[in-house]
Amino acid sequence: MQELIERVSGTIGIDSATAEKAIGIIFRLIRRHGDDGLVRELFAKLPGAETLVDEPGQQKSGLSGMLSGALSALGGASATVFSGLKSVGLDREQSKTLGHEVLDYVKEQAGETLTKNVIGSIDGLSDLV
Repeated sequence: MQELIERVSGTIGIDSATAEKAIGIIFRLIRRHGDDGLVRELFAKLPGAETLVDEPGQQKSGLSGMLSGALSALGGASATVFSGLKSVGLDREQSKTLGHEVLDYVKEQAGETLTKNVIGSIDGLSDLV
């Protein structure tokens, strides 16, 4: 996960602690809304992902969104995720970039097929992959 944290930090221009919290928000979306079996398979290919989801001090409620374009399909969840990302200091454009970076990393680590299957299992996000 350190590679992803550094990648997000450098791309978005935020410190690594903020990047770690923001990535945890994205992984929490995947765990909460994705197909359980697929998510377990995905997280097995992403060592440390589960730790970021369960990181103490991160918001526990309503963290469910990935990219601004697709999030509108999730209704209230999109507002909630942006609220979570905003609370860690990200604006809408940074949130969108974060989503792209995380998605690209997940594809690299877990493969395109598994990534598509997981994202496809989350209402409103299937157009991302």
